Amino acid sequence: MNDYGGDLIGTIIHGSENRIDTDKRDHVACLKLALDAGAPLRRSDLQGAMDEEVVGFLTEWAEAHPDRIIDA
Repeated sequence: MNDYGGDLIGTIIHGSENRIDTDKRDHVACLKLALDAGAPLRRSDLQGAMDEEVVGFLTEWAEAHPDRIIDA
């Protein structure tokens, strides 16, 4: 958890939507590393993401790993 209550995946998604210099960051690569390392994907994060590239990656990842999505 971060100081605002967000977990790693939520924090990466938030950064993809709110950083001014997102072109210098690879949020999809960060998400892939975190998810491949075992971080859970919350259904609310999947439904709430707004960055097109992040949404595309998360949608594909969720379809390939439906057992790793949690409702919490």
